[in-house]
Amino acid sequence: MPTFIDDPAFDQQFSRTLNATSRGSADLGEAIAVAARITPGDFTSWSTEWIAAGDHARTAAQQAGDPVGARRAWLRAAEYYRQAFFFARTDLDDPVLHSAYAAHVDAFQAAVPLLDCSTTSLDFEQDGVVAHGYLFRPDDSGRPRPTVIAPAGYDSTAENGWYLNAVSALERDMNCLVFEGPGQGGVLFDRKIPLRPTTRPCSRL
Repeated sequence: MPTFIDDPAFDQQFSRTLNATSRGSADLGEAIAVAARITPGDFTSWSTEWIAAGDHARTAAQQAGDPVGARRAWLRAAEYYRQAFFFARTDLDDPVLHSAYAAHVDAFQAAVPLLDCSTTSLDFEQDGVVAHGYLFRPDDSGRPRPTVIAPAGYDSTAENGWYLNAVSALERDMNCLVFEGPGQGGVLFDRKIPLRPTTRPCSRL
């Protein structure tokens, strides 16, 4: 695989955005242009360039004259903002983490009404277990279907689960539940609830 950024950690993380292009959540040309502007090893450069790309995509979404263009631009913005805070996660008080994460969630939620599927947002706490996520279904007919349950990883978010898991499930006429729990995504960033070995699954999930 070719190298786009002369920094192993940056280049490996950049590959996730390349994967997002196949699911309509990034644009190849935009992504490569961002990579060309990033200074290897410079975390400020990384976040600054991805935020600029997210802002550009957000403006395109707001100015789009059709729902398809708006949806694609919002999804791109969500991915670019996700990249912006990726390396800021080592400090839960980092303002870049909080501003870029909020922009990531806002952009994805702006795309939700434009998606070609039925989406239910989840955000609740039960028995001390917090969950934030989305249930995606091919339609709202209520017809029973297999459901893929895809918890977010430590370095991911429920919103990121759209292109990582949900798109493939929906293409195969399956539902997909993507969610965060303790130590994952906004449950960690905003609520400061860490991963713990005693976490019990939420009965409502």
